[in-house]
Amino acid sequence: MGSSADVSGNSTSGRTSYQHFAVFLSTISFLVSCLSVFLYLSSRFSKHFVNSVWEGFCAFLLIIIWVIGVSIVSDSETELAVDEEGRVRVGNLYYFAWASLFWSTAIMANFTQSAVGIDVMAELRSSGKRMTIWTVLFALSVVIFANSAHVYDTACTGDDPDEEGFFCTSAGYGIGSGVLCSLFTGNVVLTKIRGVSYLFQTEVILAGIVFLLYTFGVSILTSHSGAGAPLGNLYYGSWASFIISSLCLKSCWEDYQRGTTGSGNNAATNEHANTPGGNSNNDVPEVKANNQYGGDTI
Repeated sequence: MGSSADVSGNSTSGRTSYQHFAVFLSTISFLVSCLSVFLYLSSRFSKHFVNSVWEGFCAFLLIIIWVIGVSIVSDSETELAVDEEGRVRVGNLYYFAWASLFWSTAIMANFTQSAVGIDVMAELRSSGKRMTIWTVLFALSVVIFANSAHVYDTACTGDDPDEEGFFCTSAGYGIGSGVLCSLFTGNVVLTKIRGVSYLFQTEVILAGIVFLLYTFGVSILTSHSGAGAPLGNLYYGSWASFIISSLCLKSCWEDYQRGTTGSGNNAATNEHANTPGGNSNNDVPEVKANNQYGGDTI
């Protein structure tokens, strides 16, 4: 709230509509947070607030506020937390806006677990292997696509564009890779949510494609003349996507190694089981001895 007011200026008459809205959202968030903390600490009101519909409403309201707030303060056209080139110019406003969105989501997840009995992270993990990783990759892909499209629209279009050449080419690559990775990761997420069996080979191929796209993307977008060179959503999103996609491919490789070892053991077991007669070469069948041994089994 303080950063929003400081960036917007002391004079309310000189503020833009975006600046007014940013101050308004941060003020509402501050008041809702203070009220929630008071109700939590109050021995009289805590039993009526904790795990109630009102707590869930406050958590949901904070998420809505900071989804809108992040989109406003990180927009280069508003020039609040970032400048016209998308470079972070007010670190407190930029980073704490994202932190507020993160913690609002965490509060909502905690509420659903304690009040409704739904553990979001456990549900994601139970939906399939690497479900959390694929979900994060999908969200990052949408961020990269949206920010690349915004950069391209503001700097590379019109009769007299501000940028051209490699800058616009890199922004175009961000749009293309963001769309493709959103489709790939979204398909995996939806398939796992539906509980449909997903071929491991297909998942490995998609993980490899996403990793390659973001490997080239981080080198193109964050290069000196790239669209993601300034520290901002596109820069952090590119590096985060590269790291998360590498972790996804690493997890697939580890599963492949474990599967190869297991299949080898199974193959040996099956070969032993399929020996004619169901016995190995070292097994000695039981036979009846002749009468001179009393008919005992040897």
